[in-house]
Amino acid sequence: MTLADSLKPLARSIRGIPGALGIRPHRVYLVTETWSGSRPGYGAVTRTEVELTEGGGHPPKIRQLNDERRALADLPQGSIEIGPITVHHGGVGVTAEQLRGDGLSSGQLLKLRIVGPTGDAWYRIADLRLDRAIHWTIVAQPVSETVDETEEP
Repeated sequence: MTLADSLKPLARSIRGIPGALGIRPHRVYLVTETWSGSRPGYGAVTRTEVELTEGGGHPPKIRQLNDERRALADLPQGSIEIGPITVHHGGVGVTAEQLRGDGLSSGQLLKLRIVGPTGDAWYRIADLRLDRAIHWTIVAQPVSETVDETEEP
């Protein structure tokens, strides 16, 4: 076993301290929307959610992106970075395939829902950073939460 392998449990437990103390009041959900119409936005919607957590099942850190990072990535005002999040292991966490939406079919959308003290906010994944073993992060930009259940054209 390498030194890095032996330090992973310690790193996971330390990451959860702010969540355990209740400092992070927001919860983050990966939401798959399935629309009954031929494409997203048409027909009735069914949502399934998976909560994104960090070590110990606590809410991940959420940070607003500064002006420079937003400008370099061509992201709108209100864009955020979420993470680190728990990598799928032992029945908890999420997989890279879930975050990328690899299993989505026609009529499905992948969104993020952030629930906080002031209500819900909806985002879409703009970038994934999955190159570090236990430190995955998501860059997300805001989207509308309105649902258009009109007839298809």
